[in-house]
Amino acid sequence: MLNKNNCCIKYYGSELRNNWKNLKRWHEVTGIAAITGTDWSITGRLLGSFYHLGSYFTKYGDMDEIPIADFWKGGPLRICASSAGSPLKGYDFLQQTIHELQQEGVPVELEILSQLSNQECLKRKLECQVTFTSLHGAWGISGIESMWLGHIVMSCLDPWILSHYPDNPTVVICRENLKKKIQWLVSMGNNGRAIKSSETRSFAFQHFQTKTILKRYLYLFDLIQNNEKYLEGCKNPEIIYDFF
Repeated sequence: MLNKNNCCIKYYGSELRNNWKNLKRWHEVTGIAAITGTDWSITGRLLGSFYHLGSYFTKYGDMDEIPIADFWKGGPLRICASSAGSPLKGYDFLQQTIHELQQEGVPVELEILSQLSNQECLKRKLECQVTFTSLHGAWGISGIESMWLGHIVMSCLDPWILSHYPDNPTVVICRENLKKKIQWLVSMGNNGRAIKSSETRSFAFQHFQTKTILKRYLYLFDLIQNNEKYLEGCKNPEIIYDFF
């Protein structure tokens, strides 16, 4: 019942990273279109796929009043990590780095959020100012949620995502610079971090509102369904989506 004329498949991280060879062959045989994700470790597995810039729906994309983290209370810089706990993300290395900084007297704390209700996770996130997402790939749904809350987001970003978001406000990290980047965030003080926070939130408003993501999907579905027509050029979409 499902064929290349009536469906497409959207992939997220681990499924495609772990099984990409079989999935690649399956798409070649069936001709069914694949939509891949944000970083090259996903998209690079299926080079004939349709890349989607912003597939991160969050409830904050629809809210009139979005809560924001408190950057003005005293105490140490609080960093949270709340993505899925894949070893690739580097949580162990993050914990080790935070411990080293604390031993050196740097005022920083870490909270790893796992197996919590959405309400409890939000409550604890709002008590932090920074979100660590991953030392692999890019930010996912947790990072986008944190942007809406005004968090400064730390993440590894590969050239693929930077080619699409060259001016994004992420603090770009790797194993070699993580310690220095955290020290830099601590040294910025509340004023500097608040300015960085406003940049992050503005980025979320620009790219990840629900209406913006819906428009992207609708145009992408049009492209997949009418791919051959668009390859010839001089063809506009039959529908221009102008809802607000």
